[in-house]
Amino acid sequence: ILRDHKIFTPAEWSGYLMRQAPNIQPLAHLHVHLLPEQVWLDHLTLHYGRDRWQAAARQNDLSAFVVDRRRNRRLIQALRKTAGVKNVWQDGQAAIYVRDNKPQKTP
Repeated sequence: ILRDHKIFTPAEWSGYLMRQAPNIQPLAHLHVHLLPEQVWLDHLTLHYGRDRWQAAARQNDLSAFVVDRRRNRRLIQALRKTAGVKNVWQDGQAAIYVRDNKPQKTP
């Protein structure tokens, strides 16, 4: 499902996901101190489902979202309401949402 996607996921899940699917590219990882400040701010915007989440996803060319069903509730609500995004998998802990088409970068 996540092959060749640039994804949002909670930073602490990124190492596991990268071992399971080496072709994915998480927005943030456990070494957040190495990220550019704007990338970390965008990660937090997505994590908390803030109003600017779509702009952050578009700006970072994200095509999939691996979310914690308890901690990312606001983002999940927003993803469910967004045209072109579908839930492709879930269990009691996590869910995966994928954009039908990769977002286009804005000029």
